Amino acid sequence: MISSPRLRIQTMSLYAMLLTILLMMGFIPSIGFITINPAVSFTLMHVPVIIAAFIFGWKGGVAFGFGFGLISFIQAVSAPRGILDPFFQNPLIAIPPRLIFGGLTGLGFNLIFRFVKVSILQKPALAIVAFLATVLHTILTLSFMGMISGQAVLSALEGGDIFFANYGAFIAAVLALNGIWEALIAMLIIPLIALAVRGLPMVKLMMAKTYKEIK
Repeated sequence: MISSPRLRIQTMSLYAMLLTILLMMGFIPSIGFITINPAVSFTLMHVPVIIAAFIFGWKGGVAFGFGFGLISFIQAVSAPRGILDPFFQNPLIAIPPRLIFGGLTGLGFNLIFRFVKVSILQKPALAIVAFLATVLHTILTLSFMGMISGQAVLSALEGGDIFFANYGAFIAAVLALNGIWEALIAMLIIPLIALAVRGLPMVKLMMAKTYKEIK
């Protein structure tokens, strides 16, 4: 039986490794936030958040969702690149959607381990959760932005010669151009990463604690 102090050390080590990855993706240019042009950008920052939610459940998802949001806020303040970056200088836009996204992703993984008992079905189930979680992240972030600064967002886009009839049309366009592609990438890579790290003894023990059973 692993002693409680050892388990705490392993937990801290896993958190530190994932946090290092999150920080590298956030602050090394063109890794976590990829700017295509001032109006279009892609993010991969949600990937370590989903992995954290997979290992640590909803609590890990919330913790790393907060980290994601905080990094997004700092980047928007210190080095804005796109038309929409000034809006992420508002912490109410940058942080809460990522907290909710991380927590709900962790709950999604909890449902998989509770109800999907056939191992061959777990990989497609993980892919579905990764896809839906990524789409959820996009919708949550844009919805918070719309509730707080919707008209200002449309005005800023018009200043860059990008016109939308309403904010709903803007959300639909972002999902089509960015969100779905980010979700497809997550759908492909998350199951591979998740199943690979799940085989590590440290991660296996951590997930036994998270999901109350050794997989």
